[in-house]
Amino acid sequence: MTGVPLVLPGQNRVRLLGLLFTVAFITISSKLAFIATQAERTTKSTELVAEESRIPRPDIIDRNGEVLATDLAVASLYADPRKIYDIDEAVESLTAVVPDL
Repeated sequence: MTGVPLVLPGQNRVRLLGLLFTVAFITISSKLAFIATQAERTTKSTELVAEESRIPRPDIIDRNGEVLATDLAVASLYADPRKIYDIDEAVESLTAVVPDL
């Protein structure tokens, strides 16, 4: 009497495919985790570069040559509210550094 083989021929391919998907999933997950932990550093450096290399936009005009929209340079200031402990001190410090804003 012939015995039934423990592993069918098609199961090897399915197991190999499952192993490849598992390795790909672990690789992608670890890369995403690495990117997420490094996001704060890259965000700060990207913001600085973006501000320095800002190119003014050209005017938007209609078919008669009338200016519909233009690029205006304005001052802006941002503060993360979670990092401010004393609001009065922050206001005083900012008005001392940037009195016109």
